[in-house]
Amino acid sequence: MNTSYRPTTLKMVKGGASTTAVSADAQRARKKRTLLINPRFQLTFLAWSVVMLFASIGTFYGGIYYFFYKFVRLGAIAGLPADHVIFQFLDAQKTQMNTIFIWTAGTASVILVAGSLWISHRVAGPLHRLRQHMDLMADGQTLDEVKFRKNDFFPELAKSCNRQFELFRKYQKKATRKVI
Repeated sequence: MNTSYRPTTLKMVKGGASTTAVSADAQRARKKRTLLINPRFQLTFLAWSVVMLFASIGTFYGGIYYFFYKFVRLGAIAGLPADHVIFQFLDAQKTQMNTIFIWTAGTASVILVAGSLWISHRVAGPLHRLRQHMDLMADGQTLDEVKFRKNDFFPELAKSCNRQFELFRKYQKKATRKVI
């Protein structure tokens, strides 16, 4: 039985008949559309990022609130009347600072959520790719090296796994020679 494998296109040819699991182009197109490769990890990572963001925003807002509270209190201690120009000025500044703070916090939130999704994608992607590759190896569909995207985290993981895969290929060749 003649069996040849083409892992780059995931097309397996057995005894003259070909069956295509998923074409390489379709896989690449699907990968580009999938932002959540590992939803459990990525959404947990995103949730913790948002919790830290709200803690930071709350801390900064608390500092701003305290700043204005302190000046209003000093004015009251000094005996200034409630309608004094200083209190009007502080109220106007507080309103302006709140507006600036809301816009800044909103912008920071968008940047943090986008950055968290991008980073989690670059962490989950290589692990997902490695798992897929190992599943293909277990099914006998590939013995090729695993490759990660250019900007993925953990490129050393691919190198280490490829060294292990090379050792596996050598043992497989030795075992095949002994059987023959």
